[in-house]
Amino acid sequence: MKPRDGDGVTPDGVRADRHGLFRLYPGPLDTYDPIDFTADIVAIHGLGGHPVKTWRCPEDDHVWLRDSLPRRVPTARIMTFGYDSTVLFGGSRSTANDFALDLATRLRLERRDHLEKQRPLIFVCHSLGGVVFKEFLIHLSLQLDDGRDLLQSVFGVVFLGTPHRGSRRATPAKLLSKIINVATLGSGALRIVSFYEQKPIGPNLVVEPFSAILGLPNERAIPVNADHKKLAKLSPINKQRYKPVWTAIKELVEESSETLDKANERLLEQLFCVDYKSARLRPQLPQGRTCQWIFNDPTYISWLQSEKPSMILLTGSAGTGKSVMTRYVTESILSGNQTEGTGMDYLGISFFCSYNEALVSDEVTVLRSLLHQLIQINGHCASIVRSYLEKRKYHGMEISFKAADLWASLFGVLSMTTMQRVYIAIDAIEELGPYVATSLLTGLWKTMSALQCDYPESRLRIFVSSRFKPPPDAPGLSSLTMLSMNMSHIQTDITLFLRDAVDDLAYRSAGFKAALSPASQHQIVNSIAAKAEGRFLQAVLMWEDFRRGLIWNQNVIMQKLKRLGALGSGMVALYNKIIDAMDDVTRDDAFTIFSVLAAAAQPLSEIELGTIIGMNHSSKPIVKSSDIEPIRDLYQVMEENFPDLVSIQDDNRVIFVHHSFREYLDQREEFRDRLFSGHRKITRACLKYLKLADMLDSAKTNGSAYLDATYPFLSYARDNFLFHIRKMPYDDSLWLSFADTAGPLSVYTLPSLYCRRDESCSSPLLEVLARVPAPAKFELIREFREHGYDLDEMWAKQESGRAMSYCCRWAGSEPDTNEAALLLLRLGANPNPNPSPWESNLRLALEGKALDLYARLLRHPLTDHNAGDTQGRAFLHYLVRAGNIDRISQLLDASGDVDVNVQGHDGFTPLHLAVVLGHGDVVRTLLAVPGIRLDLEDTHGRTALTLATYWGMKRIALILIEHSQAFPLPGADQLSALVFSAQQGQKSLCLDLLARTQYRNLDFHIDKSGRGLLHHAAINNWDDVLAECFQAAPDGLNVNKIDHSGKTALHYAAALGNVEACLVLVDSGGASLTLQDRNGRTAPQAAADAGFKEALVILLQTGRVDPSQRDVEGRSIVHWAATIDCIDVMEMLADYERAQTPIEWARRDKYGKRPVDIAGICGCKYVGLFLAARTPGWQSELPDWDFRAMYRSASVEASGEESDGELPPLEDLEIRHSRRQNRAARREWKETHQRFPDSRYGLVPYDHRHAPNPFSLDR
Repeated sequence: MKPRDGDGVTPDGVRADRHGLFRLYPGPLDTYDPIDFTADIVAIHGLGGHPVKTWRCPEDDHVWLRDSLPRRVPTARIMTFGYDSTVLFGGSRSTANDFALDLATRLRLERRDHLEKQRPLIFVCHSLGGVVFKEFLIHLSLQLDDGRDLLQSVFGVVFLGTPHRGSRRATPAKLLSKIINVATLGSGALRIVSFYEQKPIGPNLVVEPFSAILGLPNERAIPVNADHKKLAKLSPINKQRYKPVWTAIKELVEESSETLDKANERLLEQLFCVDYKSARLRPQLPQGRTCQWIFNDPTYISWLQSEKPSMILLTGSAGTGKSVMTRYVTESILSGNQTEGTGMDYLGISFFCSYNEALVSDEVTVLRSLLHQLIQINGHCASIVRSYLEKRKYHGMEISFKAADLWASLFGVLSMTTMQRVYIAIDAIEELGPYVATSLLTGLWKTMSALQCDYPESRLRIFVSSRFKPPPDAPGLSSLTMLSMNMSHIQTDITLFLRDAVDDLAYRSAGFKAALSPASQHQIVNSIAAKAEGRFLQAVLMWEDFRRGLIWNQNVIMQKLKRLGALGSGMVALYNKIIDAMDDVTRDDAFTIFSVLAAAAQPLSEIELGTIIGMNHSSKPIVKSSDIEPIRDLYQVMEENFPDLVSIQDDNRVIFVHHSFREYLDQREEFRDRLFSGHRKITRACLKYLKLADMLDSAKTNGSAYLDATYPFLSYARDNFLFHIRKMPYDDSLWLSFADTAGPLSVYTLPSLYCRRDESCSSPLLEVLARVPAPAKFELIREFREHGYDLDEMWAKQESGRAMSYCCRWAGSEPDTNEAALLLLRLGANPNPNPSPWESNLRLALEGKALDLYARLLRHPLTDHNAGDTQGRAFLHYLVRAGNIDRISQLLDASGDVDVNVQGHDGFTPLHLAVVLGHGDVVRTLLAVPGIRLDLEDTHGRTALTLATYWGMKRIALILIEHSQAFPLPGADQLSALVFSAQQGQKSLCLDLLARTQYRNLDFHIDKSGRGLLHHAAINNWDDVLAECFQAAPDGLNVNKIDHSGKTALHYAAALGNVEACLVLVDSGGASLTLQDRNGRTAPQAAADAGFKEALVILLQTGRVDPSQRDVEGRSIVHWAATIDCIDVMEMLADYERAQTPIEWARRDKYGKRPVDIAGICGCKYVGLFLAARTPGWQSELPDWDFRAMYRSASVEASGEESDGELPPLEDLEIRHSRRQNRAARREWKETHQRFPDSRYGLVPYDHRHAPNPFSLDR
């Protein structure tokens, strides 16, 4: 094929103009055939970029997209898109859309071939080129039909330092930073890999990590040890920078050629429970040249270079920089910023406990987050995780998040060959609490130890940081490698930091530089370092306090140092100094903010914080969202008044500068009331927000994404209101506000408002019953009722009555719940469950052995004893199944409204159920109840007696027939107990039932196949029953009654060879011998077909057989008699002929066979000779069978001349044909068993050692 780009090509491989879509591989002058490629890669440069120069490494002039990436992904076509970025990032949104439209148009032109239209698209975007890509997605999503092919082809994207939330340096993009991260980015179908820089250009990073990471479940975030520009300027000479990028692209190309596994996407969505990527970036980066000591520490080096799985615990007191160190070590290992050797090429996962949401930080959350990251790194892990977590339930497969299953799946993944080099970092594990922290630490240790034993080739590395060492009694942890934040190392880092900070201030402030002398610089560094006492955070805060000011000289420096010297030791003294420096008004407002931040379940955004404070300071009722007046510019207030205590993150969320400040607030007695007010403020705001009228009305028709965007505090309130109400004292009035959240339009009934936490509640009353201890539980129930709360929760419609059902279920095992149930009944709660319960409250109480509650429910005037469950069965059905006579009698005595004839959806009455279960005593008890009906049928038309006979329960049937109503005449659609007793072979029971019917209306007793009593008596060969019926039936019997197959009783008797039954039917009943069934066969033909000579002889002796009758195959009695080598039968047929009844001895059936042919096929020698003599032209046809030689041994050979010349010699066609058929049959059998061996169908014991490979080419 001719190349598409051949004109005006520069040495860079693009056209002379730099704007457009250019092909780098294959080269523009190389041959390109669409059939050779499976994916398209499109690179988009950023601000001030170039379609080729952006991707060129200046050290060796290497354009990695063109010169080395094709060797990694040879089946991918690689293109680069150039545009005028200086115009785009001037702030014009319409221009951004124009470039996105231009990119879409050029891609359509490049992908015109039918092989190209469905080819996956993978984008590589540097810096603000990611904005063009997102605009491209927006454009395609709005184009509907025109953009569908392209949009569906977008498989993945690699972001190289893209500022999704703005950038300090990329200021021209700030207007465009508001462009929405379209929904497509968050879908599981799009693969996202985000690389972020670790080295600054100038004093700051160009794109901060928070801005470079979207924080989506389908995103992988990877650090690179490079600055912003070098993220795109890669080359094989910088292996550790280049390898993560080309590996990510290669994985996307390989995954795109496979069918997308929807199960993997669903698993990732289910595992994702917390934004662990953002939490990893919340600790600050190391200051200057600090933290370097750890890479030279012998303990660290030994851990990192161990030849087996290893684990290390970094310990240190608060403020020593453990989280900073953990982040630094993690990113150094993952970015390849390690020396050559075992510290390279690790796949890394992490979880930073201090900076995650307080509500969800537990062992299960940590394990789910680790597994989520592992699956993102290697999609093949998903099948192993599913094998451990998926459990089969009655409604299908369900994911189990039990800790034991999560640990097992983690070990299974880490034991994979492709996952031998995995690095796991857990920071601030003590924040999970002592029990969870010890459990998690022990689990990691056991996992590492198991890998050491079973998979010694694994190089797993586990790095954990904690303020505390594990307890000495923790299993196995006594030999855990420890690395302490050594005081000398910390002091060295503090000194390095202070020296750099002093130099930086001198560079920025001419006044400070003029006042600074070598001696004063030394004094500043030593004074602050000594006062910090090994706490890096304290040193930072003291330096920030010292550096404030505009006027500098030696006296100012000495005064500042003197004030620092007067400061007490420790973080507490420093925090006291900062707070004491505030005036009263500022301090009150600051503690309003501090109390809310300390009580929050997760870091708050500015609008969330402002909404909480604004709602609590509102003097007017808040009914709708427009009534809320949030506090504005809170971040500016905090940065101006207490910047040393809070930190505003790049994702626009605020946290305390260190968790030690939160501990300081918790430990001070004078602050406790203020901190508690923060809990109340957030709780009140959440509960009020969930009752906003306009929000509830909008939730009826809109989804959660729309609601979260429209109502900015809704996401927090919906997911965290339970966390906050559970922290409130039980006598707090907010519990009544919590009760007010219930209603027909509420967070409990509208799907778009459902809590997204794993742990939620269905109603305020259920929350009280399940979580509040006694006696506060009982007091809250009373207060709810006095407040007007509906104890039956009728607003829940089909789920009403859940509170009473909950109490009944757990009353037996929880005394407080039993008392709560009795209290609910006293307060007027309905004792009946919702209209369609799984189980009745009576049953729940009885199963739970809450006998006092059961007795109260049983005699409650409002209890509906006949209410049905999901199967329509009443409580009496349950008692019958249990077979407890005393309970049944108690129920029948307790209330006169018990319907003993109540039927379930299957039509079963309690009597039906007792019969099926064989409970004779229960049957007698029910029969003694006045009004019991025995004529009721189930959905199959069976009465209780019919059911007993249907299953052959003679004892139960005899009990039932003692009742006067037990055996009525069956209706048109009813089944007969008499027939079923005969069908089951219960002769004595059948005779009892016949006596009870007085042999009347026997023709009405039939089963579903239309067979009556005579049919079954003939089948059983009950000649005495048949004779009795013919003799005693006053209204006569239809002996020729046919069933649905057209057969009479004589048909069955003849076909089964029941001679006695045949005699009675023919002699006493006068049964017809000429009636034909649906196949056209008469009773004699049926006897002949079955081979019963005696029955056939009896029927032929009657003289009533019509030899000329033929069935649907055209065969007469002569054809069927030819199958029996009985010359007597043929002689009897000849007698018919002598009696002037014509017989067609040579008539052919529909297959062209005559009786003599059938005799030959069946090997009937004597009948064949008989028929051959009566078949004209038989000898002249050279027949296939020699009847005379039919029974001779195969070893006997014919010799000499034939005796009479009438039959052919032994070497006839029949012998040869038979041998040929046998050989063919044996060959076919052998081929069939080779193709389908018995072991594949469980026909023989399976031995895998000798089984053939089903996937080998030979098969």
